[in-house]
Amino acid sequence: MHIFYKTACLIGLVTTLVTSVQAQTVDAEPITRNPGLMPKWATLSGHCILKFDLNKAGTPINIRISSCTDNIFEKPSREAVTKWSYAPKTVDGKAVFRPNVETKIIYKLSTKKGTILPEAEAVNKAADSKAVLRTKIPAKIKLLSKKTSTANCCAAYDISQEGTTFNVDIHSCTNGAQTEEAERFLRRLRYYPVKYEGKPASTGGYDMVIRYVELKQLGDGADKWQIPTIGETRDYNQICRLIS
Repeated sequence: MHIFYKTACLIGLVTTLVTSVQAQTVDAEPITRNPGLMPKWATLSGHCILKFDLNKAGTPINIRISSCTDNIFEKPSREAVTKWSYAPKTVDGKAVFRPNVETKIIYKLSTKKGTILPEAEAVNKAADSKAVLRTKIPAKIKLLSKKTSTANCCAAYDISQEGTTFNVDIHSCTNGAQTEEAERFLRRLRYYPVKYEGKPASTGGYDMVIRYVELKQLGDGADKWQIPTIGETRDYNQICRLIS
């Protein structure tokens, strides 16, 4: 900020005195910035862009997710930033509030041979066909409720250019404890991805009902298990759309 003092003398000469007053500002600097933990059900690399504010102690507050390549990275990214610490922004030696710090957290997933897997590309809205299921891996779980032998979970998701599921949203499970198991099952599915202009493309707008059916065991006292199966479109319409 500059303050100009101007005076004119009677004989027509003008003398200008300039005094510069500038605050000494030092922006916030990171002290501790540990990376986010790789989610255990991630199938591709990815990243998240976040914004947050810094209070006078240099602690991140008001953490916001701007974007993520897959929603599976949102929780570990937010949790990572809550543990960061900064030397606060100062003005004339006094700590002040610092708004709108932006950061990018990158997650790199590799194969056993060390090849870095790509990130899921953004959904190509111009691709109007749907990916086809290639394989599914049943994942039996112990019966979560003795009151029922069957249960349902509703799911919405996208399919990447690599044929993996991402941006998975599990909701309206009969038993809340099945939410994590349903996501584990869905993220292990593999599809033949859609091709757009000759190249594999990410596509969106998929939905599914995951039905858990009791697997009969022989012998008294044996553990009871449930096996996930994929319901038909009519099952989703009857179960999930009515709930939502």
